[in-house]
Amino acid sequence: MRAWPRLRRVRCQAAAPDADVIVALDRLIYHDGTYLISELGEARTWAVYDRGRWGVVYEWLGQQRVAGWVSAEQIPLEVRVEALRTSGDSTR
Repeated sequence: MRAWPRLRRVRCQAAAPDADVIVALDRLIYHDGTYLISELGEARTWAVYDRGRWGVVYEWLGQQRVAGWVSAEQIPLEVRVEALRTSGDSTR
């Protein structure tokens, strides 16, 4: 007879992050704004950060042709670095 109960091994499962928390944290990290990803002739690709979401806009001859929301990982790192807040920025 055992004095201690047998421990069951259970797999740890990570809790899914709350989307509202992620957006709130991102708003503290990045400035809302528009950032140039690439440019060739009359074609431009822009990254847009607006209230916690990243978007990509393709512009040709000054007109928006295609746009959509994307994940932060789909935005080039150098663009996200440009959008970073610094320690002296206000977090309105």
